[in-house]
Amino acid sequence: MVAPTLIDIAGHRPARVLVVDDEASIRNLLAAILTPQGYEVTVACDGDEAKLLLEQGAFEVVVTDYLIPGRLNGIDVLRFAKETHESCQVVVITGNHGPEVQEKAIRFGAVDYIPKPFSLEIINKAVANAVAISRAA
Repeated sequence: MVAPTLIDIAGHRPARVLVVDDEASIRNLLAAILTPQGYEVTVACDGDEAKLLLEQGAFEVVVTDYLIPGRLNGIDVLRFAKETHESCQVVVITGNHGPEVQEKAIRFGAVDYIPKPFSLEIINKAVANAVAISRAA
């Protein structure tokens, strides 16, 4: 007997999650945390790659680092995701813990802001909440 999938349980296709971080170890960790939860995870190493992926298809959730090198930072990714896909929810993660960073992320529409280091439980709750908001929109 095959174990039921997220599709069988929830009656929906798996939520599509885009993870954006310049550190391969963080991208791989987030994919390893989220994939077993039933999410369809795609990773991007910078803002330009994230923008390209967002142009190619819709994601319910984007989890992006605040400080990513290149032309587009995490706030740029957040803004592009929200402009391109209205129901897309963005979770910002960062090692920069200043209150001004959190205020900026929330002001531009982040559904959650998570300082690094983060726990498995916090990431899972944030993404599950973001998926629920995205699907209710």
